[in-house]
Amino acid sequence: MRPELSKCLLAALLACCLVGVTSSYAAKPQQMSTPIAPGVMVPDTVSTSIGTLKLDYGYPDDATTQTVYDNLDASRALQAYLLAIPIVNQVSMRSTLREFGPVNQTDVIWEDLVDSKTVELTANDNTIYSFIWLNTKKGPLVVEVPPMVLGLID
Repeated sequence: MRPELSKCLLAALLACCLVGVTSSYAAKPQQMSTPIAPGVMVPDTVSTSIGTLKLDYGYPDDATTQTVYDNLDASRALQAYLLAIPIVNQVSMRSTLREFGPVNQTDVIWEDLVDSKTVELTANDNTIYSFIWLNTKKGPLVVEVPPMVLGLID
């Protein structure tokens, strides 16, 4: 027999043995063999804000596991929504400012103070707002700010 063929047969035999050994371990569910130490309290249920979670010596059952994962999914969806609010606000602001004129040239000034009917994300009722959308895609800009203007570039 050629040496290359015998090496291939040996590798195939080892692979079959490993598959057989690992599948025999996977077929048996793991059992907890160590008893719970005296004095250690392990509740069967835990009342939470997402419902009652059922445990078997601290291990969740299938329904509890699904409930926890569903809550995690909902929490992540809420976080994604909350993180998107400022981005959506900026897109809306850019779109609205473009209705008054081109970017880098149009300054929209709110001469009247906002009130409860104003639709704005976080407006203060004691501030006169001035908005301009700056686009640096075509290169750097020089911004001349008049004296006595309090504000920021964001």
